[in-house]
Amino acid sequence: MCAAQVLGMLAFAIYSANIPGFIAEWGMSHTEAGWLGGVFSFGNLLGIPVLVTLTDRFDSRRIWLGSMALMGLAHLGFSLFAEGLWSGMFFRGLSGIGFAGTYIPGLRLLSEHLEGKAQARAITFYSAGTGLGGATSFFMCGFVLGPFGWQGAYAVGAAGCAVALLLVLAVMPASRRSAGSHAGPLLNLGPVVRNRPALAYVLANMGHSFENYGARGWTVAFLVFSMGALGMQGLPFGLAAPSLMAMIVLAGSVGGYYGGTLGERFGRRPVALAVVAASLVAAVLAGLSPLLGTGLPALLPFGVVFVLVIVHSVTMTMDNGVLNAGALAAAQPELRGATMAVYGFFGFIGAMLGPTAFGLTLDLVGSDSVAGWAAAFGMLGLIGLLCASGLFFLRAEEWS
Repeated sequence: MCAAQVLGMLAFAIYSANIPGFIAEWGMSHTEAGWLGGVFSFGNLLGIPVLVTLTDRFDSRRIWLGSMALMGLAHLGFSLFAEGLWSGMFFRGLSGIGFAGTYIPGLRLLSEHLEGKAQARAITFYSAGTGLGGATSFFMCGFVLGPFGWQGAYAVGAAGCAVALLLVLAVMPASRRSAGSHAGPLLNLGPVVRNRPALAYVLANMGHSFENYGARGWTVAFLVFSMGALGMQGLPFGLAAPSLMAMIVLAGSVGGYYGGTLGERFGRRPVALAVVAASLVAAVLAGLSPLLGTGLPALLPFGVVFVLVIVHSVTMTMDNGVLNAGALAAAQPELRGATMAVYGFFGFIGAMLGPTAFGLTLDLVGSDSVAGWAAAFGMLGLIGLLCASGLFFLRAEEWS
């Protein structure tokens, strides 16, 4: 399942890796570029109420397979037919619907075949696999975007979805649950709102996704800005900003794994709260990093930028596995699909708004100044902290 997840995410970072190119080619403002980045998550919002809740009624494997096929077709359509803001939004939104039926249903399918500590560890690996998938996508972009353009990169992403389909068909068994075990309404908010721990994890995940998708969507552009602000003409050894972003996201996936491990050992609530507080500090420092490195010789100023962006990537992803495991543990067993649908729905509200709010902040404060980028990064960390604050009010028996 982790390998299929990575293969299905090969196209995940193409837009973010080429966002300065899309802005120039399609004549978009930063706010419009943020909307195009966030429309992927709008597709998730449309798909989650149906696709995730249906895992309470039908085999999760079937839902996963159909959704992966839809995502692959959307990537292929973007490669062949996207030619501006609106056509790009259509195909990115369609791929978002497909992703809605793969990530959380895949998490549900995996958890149904494991119990206890093995289940918690598998969820940690699977959650960290999201970061690995993003890193692999950025790494692919570093090699494919130059010679083949974004059209070729999206074609590679469609091929990755096809291979993921074949892998799950060949290896992954069907759900152990009987179909139709629960037939409640789609996106049933009632049980989640009445379940205090589940609601706290839902809101925390919304803030996590706001920060994560906002940063992932704009960090390549920030690296390009930093190189210009520091007077750099390029990077050594033939490296490009997307290749550096692959390293940044990979570091984040490692952070996600260790965050989940720390949550198992010390409790999910204290680990999540400590991580979001650290992430706010790291976000501000990352935004200020072009100034913090000023005056150092050779490539050291950009090294400061790179290191501080990595630190932010690690801190903002460390709570991913903690929140996923906490939401699953807090859900009533017969309503896990419905609870995770609400969890994912609000998470992707955050994911949709994060890139847009980042672009809007740049337009308001200034994309040509360090102050603009620092304000945008700091805004992400602050929203993440505010949304996670509900975990602070849980009683010990609700989070241990």
